[in-house]
Amino acid sequence: MASPPPRLVYYSLFAGRWAAMAARQLVRSVESLRAHNRSIPVRVFVFGEIEAATRAALEGLGVTLEDAGDYQARLARFCPPHAAEVLARSPVLHYALSLSLVDAPPATCVLYLDSDTRFFGDVEALFERYRDLDVYAREEPGSRRSHLGYSPALIDEDALATLAAQEGARPVPPFNNGVLLFNHGAFRRVAAALGGLFDLVFRFSVGLALRPGAEKESDVVHLREHKARLVAPGDEARALACPTQNVWIKDEIALWLALGKIPEMRVGLFSRHDVLQGDEFKGVGLSTHLLAHYFTVNTERFDAWAAQRSAGPSASPAGGTSSDPTLRAVGELGARLEEAWRRVDFDERPFPALAAAALREARLERALSGLDVARWVLEAPGIPQQADLAARFGDPPITVFQGRRFYIQVLFWQEGRTAIHRHGFSGAFLVLDGCSLQVRYAFDERRRVSSRLLLGDLRPTSVELLARGDVVEIEGHLVHTVFHLEAPAATVVIRTFGEDLGQPQYSYQSPSLAHDPFHSEPQATRQLQVLRLLWETRPADGLELAAQLLARSDLHIAWLVLEAAQRALGADARAPLMDAARRRHGATIDELAAVLEEGGRRDDLGRLRRRTKDPGQRFFLALLQNVPHREGIEAMIGARYPDVEPRAQILAWLAALSGVDAIGVDLTDELNRRIVGALLDGRTPAGVLEALSEVFDPAQLEAQRDDLALHCDRIRATPLAPLFR
Repeated sequence: MASPPPRLVYYSLFAGRWAAMAARQLVRSVESLRAHNRSIPVRVFVFGEIEAATRAALEGLGVTLEDAGDYQARLARFCPPHAAEVLARSPVLHYALSLSLVDAPPATCVLYLDSDTRFFGDVEALFERYRDLDVYAREEPGSRRSHLGYSPALIDEDALATLAAQEGARPVPPFNNGVLLFNHGAFRRVAAALGGLFDLVFRFSVGLALRPGAEKESDVVHLREHKARLVAPGDEARALACPTQNVWIKDEIALWLALGKIPEMRVGLFSRHDVLQGDEFKGVGLSTHLLAHYFTVNTERFDAWAAQRSAGPSASPAGGTSSDPTLRAVGELGARLEEAWRRVDFDERPFPALAAAALREARLERALSGLDVARWVLEAPGIPQQADLAARFGDPPITVFQGRRFYIQVLFWQEGRTAIHRHGFSGAFLVLDGCSLQVRYAFDERRRVSSRLLLGDLRPTSVELLARGDVVEIEGHLVHTVFHLEAPAATVVIRTFGEDLGQPQYSYQSPSLAHDPFHSEPQATRQLQVLRLLWETRPADGLELAAQLLARSDLHIAWLVLEAAQRALGADARAPLMDAARRRHGATIDELAAVLEEGGRRDDLGRLRRRTKDPGQRFFLALLQNVPHREGIEAMIGARYPDVEPRAQILAWLAALSGVDAIGVDLTDELNRRIVGALLDGRTPAGVLEALSEVFDPAQLEAQRDDLALHCDRIRATPLAPLFR
């Protein structure tokens, strides 16, 4: 196993009017960090002078203090003197400026912390849980990803997207910069982009100075007072409109844009159950959060909450504790969670974070296993009232605790995947046994056919391996699939009985469909049953009647018929049905056809995986079934097999699985092997020809250019499709 990269925590202090308060907060923050970790390197970059007592306190905590010099002079290294003069009036840029002073090895993982932060666990856990992407932070309050709701006044994401396009930047999810984790050398790439970052802040300041208004930020006031000297005509032409009414965050917006300009910079978000933000602490009674960034405005209330928390939760047992020693831990978990939720008046919004914290604190994976639960079900004289007796979700689901407003289940799983779905309830789940692959998605609706059927764009947002003890919050916006890599797997799920805001409980199918699988229409159900009967026993009549039904049906019924035909009929038999549906509904049917084609690809991989015995090949096939792009596949291979090179391992698995009747392509053929290698490298059609010309005659390749392009398209459409995205 490779050793983890070096890790570093840093803060920065600016000797301005808030220096005394920031210094006090900083000492408290480092004290909390050191309470859980005595060894990780901590550095503080100081612009100006700090009090001797603060210096002594920090040095006593094992902190390395770095003299960063004069703030304006340091800024002038990255921007013109007139811009540095303006930005020196903005006291919030020192965190970024300090990055240029971090002289750690390139692979170092670097965590930046504002002074108004406090630790409740080991900082190493944050590094361990967030390793995949380049930058992590909490979402910006008021952004579309905020659980508080979207507020265009706080951050207008549509205007931000327009601005990013104008600046040639990729969209980056708006995030707060008070806690920033840089992985894979990202701190150096951001430090190299500081000139562009500060230029964006200056352009925002110029835009604000030119705009009528009462902004009192020091840099804007200074610009207005010295406009003739500090604002050249070229600066006016390049001024930017700030897409927020909260101009204090213009430096954050500039950072989002700057990151969007750095090639292949991948940005992710910390979970609320690890990093609290703002006044979220008010809704937390039972907590195993690692860190809180409480915002200075909340200091007094946060200090009071932290003092009460350190005194420990009040003992308030509730009913439901099992007398069986196997499940006693579950009963205690349920009782504690019931009490914690009661303290916030059973508000559903904080429940996922409370449930996740309760699962982490209970450590059920240490107290019991799936086999213990199975033995209890078979031996106990009585068990709680059972939900979902039909076992539609779980193989089977076992209710182990029944509370007033929530219940706890242990769900067993055979190997395989759940549909991509959202939930009609909230809560959290814990991996009790086995290992699972989770892919999270976002769905951007383009057309609402009805409440039962939506068309849009289904986008993967993250891929992760879940191991025993991992916990995931179930919130209303969670859209995911979980593929269980081992059998039997088991998860512990804490869930509410159901919430209106979570309805309909959609299932999603790549690349563009959301539908309500729980909607039942008696006539449609019987029609599908009759069609399946006829397709099996009188296929000609069944196809004719199905085409007639499609010619007069609404789009939802058309989807149900085509989906049933995909499972029951061959491609030649389905073609007339597609034509009938297309005559009725036009190009929309092409979208449904793409959905069915992707579903067929995954089904083919599932059948291949069931007859494959090698564990590594089975893992690879699971990735092809569930992970939509090469980057995610390579990341998961690296996570599962850290000592191998992902591309080389992919090629080895492909060679072992070669065959038209297996992965759709014969890799014993030199031409196919070269094409697949070029496509794996992300080459364009011209690049594929260039790669082939290293082995084959360029003149012959040019003569067959069109045929080769079609052949490449066929390979891209095989079960290997995600490798070429």
